[in-house]
Amino acid sequence: MDWDKLRTFYSVAKVKTLTGAAASLSLSQSAVSRQISSLEENLGLQLFNRHSRGLTLTAQGEILYRSVHDVFIKLSLTQKLLQENKQAAAGTLTIAVCSFFSALWLAPRLCKFMGKHPDIHLKLQVGEENIDLHGKEADVAVHMKESSDTSLIQKSLSTFSLKAYASTQYIKKYGFPEKISDLENHRVLAYEKNVFFSSLQANWVFSAYKKEEKKPLLPKISINSFLGVYNLVKNNVGIGILPSFVTDSNKDLQPVLKNLTPPSGSIFYLYPTELRSSKKARAFQIFLTEEFAKN
Repeated sequence: MDWDKLRTFYSVAKVKTLTGAAASLSLSQSAVSRQISSLEENLGLQLFNRHSRGLTLTAQGEILYRSVHDVFIKLSLTQKLLQENKQAAAGTLTIAVCSFFSALWLAPRLCKFMGKHPDIHLKLQVGEENIDLHGKEADVAVHMKESSDTSLIQKSLSTFSLKAYASTQYIKKYGFPEKISDLENHRVLAYEKNVFFSSLQANWVFSAYKKEEKKPLLPKISINSFLGVYNLVKNNVGIGILPSFVTDSNKDLQPVLKNLTPPSGSIFYLYPTELRSSKKARAFQIFLTEEFAKN
């Protein structure tokens, strides 16, 4: 298949109009139309359905688009890596990270990273949903859970515990819960949904209470993010389960139920194999590793 025709097909499939593709390729609309028609003739297939509002891919067109998409993504990445290897770590690095980690651990340290690597421009994709690294939604990711995608390179950065915490002011007002049965007289916060851990891990105090007291412990508030629970605990609302890598250094928060062993987790740095030789991805990994080693 002709490479130029495939490039034209890819552009048309993305924008779904001949005029839009023509503008992005710096070609005339008629030239784009001729290349698409020629490609369809060569393949003996109809790749687009034409209608008044634009173009849509046929079933055969969808198959071709998926294959061509993967090729162009890899070529684009290869070009970036070749350019990057000529110089020091530089360019844009897009990082997928959850809001809790970004706000409470990463943000206070980013000035240090920028001082070390002034030529790297960081783009943070902050959210609670998993990001498709193969689809280039981000270059790398920092997850508080190992990914099920075995095709990704995953490096463990640090381990932590999921402890129960309360604020100093909350403890002064309601007392310090030492054993699981004490929770009956406290306001306990729960995770409604969390992408990083199973509900059993994130809500382990509720399971422990039910096992010992033979009855359920009802949460006062349920919320779907670590950052949300952190803010509630910090503002004296109740007791919440939080990762120790941030909360243990916070003097306003105290671990409670110290006689219980909390579940543990790890923080992972993830990236596709294509970025194995990326200087900027490696620079950020080294920075994270060094910062976690200080704790």
